[in-house]
Amino acid sequence: MKNPTKSYVNGYVGAFTAIMALYLANAFLVPLVGNYDFLAAYSYLQTNYPDVLSGIVKGLPTPDPSVPLVASVAFLNPAVALVIGFAYFLWYLNTALVCWVGGVRGFFSLAFDRALPEKLADVSPRWAAPTWANHLTAVIALLGATFTLLDAMGSTLAAGVVAFFDFSCLFFVWPVGLALMLAPWWKPELFKQMTFQSKTLLAIVGGLTFAIGWYFMVFTAYKDIPVLTTNILVGLLGIVVFTIMAARNRSRGIEVEKIYYEIPPA
Repeated sequence: MKNPTKSYVNGYVGAFTAIMALYLANAFLVPLVGNYDFLAAYSYLQTNYPDVLSGIVKGLPTPDPSVPLVASVAFLNPAVALVIGFAYFLWYLNTALVCWVGGVRGFFSLAFDRALPEKLADVSPRWAAPTWANHLTAVIALLGATFTLLDAMGSTLAAGVVAFFDFSCLFFVWPVGLALMLAPWWKPELFKQMTFQSKTLLAIVGGLTFAIGWYFMVFTAYKDIPVLTTNILVGLLGIVVFTIMAARNRSRGIEVEKIYYEIPPA
């Protein structure tokens, strides 16, 4: 890109706006086209009284409420539902694959910055892609698929782990907000390198990020004991790994603080 800063801002703002417009349109159009009263009644019966619903539709299948279901009812055309169902399948390409690549990049970057074992920064000379970072991501993906299956089979512990996978990433939201608010005072040399050197702006954005992170953590699934237990264990594991790596780096004469004095870290 000729102008990375401008391209990043345009791409991020444009993509965010387009995605929000699609979500709002989906939330507005689906109840409008599919008849909100019907959807509410169907969802209530399907969730709480599936036998009653099955009796009403005289033994026909009663799938979970979804956009394909609404399309098949609203347009009375199975082909429409099939096309939308196929679009759902594209999630594996436009979301799952992106999440995989993002996870690999995260492990690789942390290892490259010596916050994780440097083995995770190995790159295949043949494919020019991270090796061990991909292997670790594959293990986590396999665990996620396994616990999701166990959750569907009624395991409470598995449900807690799946909820952790869904929401615990928000743990990393509020520390970012806290770091933004404190950067001008705790890391003035880092603050001087920021694009927008405004303490007021950082306080506002950081405060909102901090509050949103805690809101989602408190008001999602974190009240469940299995989720809390999983969160604590993973958090402790992360602290142990970080502490070991910090001690190892210092023993090798690498000052951890200096790694992050440059943007991006080197």
